[in-house]
Amino acid sequence: MARAWAATPLAGSDGYAILRVSNDLAVKAGRVGDRDHLAALLALNPSNKFNAGNDPLYDNAPVCGRDGVTAADAVILETIQHPTEAEPRVEVVWASRPGMAKPFLAAGLRATPPQTGPQMFSWVGRPTLYTMRCRQSVSANYTVADTSMAEQWNWQSSQGVYPVLPLGDEDDTSTIATALSARETRYGPESVFLVPLLEQTLTIAARDMSTPEGRARAADLATRLQTIFQKAKAPPTIQAMVDLRAVMLRASAQRIAMADAIAQAKTIFETSAQNPDISPDEVFQLVSVAANEQSLPREFRSNLLGVALGVLERRVADAVIAKYALPADTCALARPPARLASSGILADDYPVELINAELAGADTIEFEVGIGGAAQNARVVVASPPFAFDDITLSRSSTLRYEVTHNASDHYACRAQKQTVRWQLPY
Repeated sequence: MARAWAATPLAGSDGYAILRVSNDLAVKAGRVGDRDHLAALLALNPSNKFNAGNDPLYDNAPVCGRDGVTAADAVILETIQHPTEAEPRVEVVWASRPGMAKPFLAAGLRATPPQTGPQMFSWVGRPTLYTMRCRQSVSANYTVADTSMAEQWNWQSSQGVYPVLPLGDEDDTSTIATALSARETRYGPESVFLVPLLEQTLTIAARDMSTPEGRARAADLATRLQTIFQKAKAPPTIQAMVDLRAVMLRASAQRIAMADAIAQAKTIFETSAQNPDISPDEVFQLVSVAANEQSLPREFRSNLLGVALGVLERRVADAVIAKYALPADTCALARPPARLASSGILADDYPVELINAELAGADTIEFEVGIGGAAQNARVVVASPPFAFDDITLSRSSTLRYEVTHNASDHYACRAQKQTVRWQLPY
């Protein structure tokens, strides 16, 4: 580690070596309780000067007891946005034991959305550290991962078919038509090699859905793509998306009656929900497609969305209950819910040894709400940055008071209550 630190000035700037090695050294200092070095090393990273909270990380954390994860397990993850990459990288820096980091890495990837535009550049070169542990029950705010486009690209790439490169003429319909004609001559009218150009043509056509001609053009293209994917035996998730798009665009062009479109879409939803190879996330994406097709009448979209949500609710509710066996004593299920009444955590509780480092952070904790309403048996689930505020958060968590109206046991009113404690300089 010392050799890596000494070599950071010689490293290229694109790898952000100084900040990444300082993060590694901060983890080392935190693990042995060296607070002075921890503060100094964390202070080098601008991302530790402000904190937006941990909600996405907490909501997507693994559930204790699933996938081999135990309540004693912990990992430290690092995210970093590179200027040439749309999606941030998420990497494991440290794990409390071998072989259990995969569910945490998946959670970090899910909770770290792609950054675009000015938002992306504000995070470029700022590797961010956080600790993650498992949560006691599944979250109501679990993030749905939209992987449909990535899955389609990955499958097409496996067939030797690649997206159209952005060369500046993506909207030139004559250029696209010429290239499409050449591919049709070479590969045939139903070849998967036509997909990138047909998708580009459909994207252009979809911008003109205000006219009957535009809707008809989009419907014809969607139907042609549907046939190509079927003949190429596309994976079920991709085929379901393509089928639903074709149904909705044919309905928009009045090629089929609205009632028939509803019936066909319902079949797609139900077939997808029953397919074990299609995840609840992917079923939800079908619902999103149905809800966001603005060319369809509002009443039609409302009816379609009602059918989709009914299918999704049955699939997801059954899956969640079967997979997690949600216990009735969790605070999330309490009715009425436990409500925060007061807190004794004060600005003056900010750790003195961190003042010069000017760190900002957040710890998200889980705990039982006692019969009298006090928080008890707290544990840190997500901490950013790691180690900095864990001790003070846990020591002051007992000052949290909740309004409760029932007791789930003789020892507590409910359990797995969540609270995020934000820390910043008090002066």
